[in-house]
Amino acid sequence: MICCRHVCPYHASRDVLNEGAALVFVTYSQLLDPPVRSANGLDDLLQGAVLVFDEVLHHLFEAGKH
Repeated sequence: MICCRHVCPYHASRDVLNEGAALVFVTYSQLLDPPVRSANGLDDLLQGAVLVFDEVLHHLFEAGKH
């Protein structure tokens, strides 16, 4: 019998963050918006982290407008 499990991407990413994931992908809003970043528990995890932005100039300016 094949069993299927439905996984919520939000909760799955929270689980791997809590387990000490070495690489995590987040949206610009999750990273740049302080209330969203705090709600996702990223503030403490970002201490000493290396951040890599993809297409930073285009998306960073757009994210700052909102």
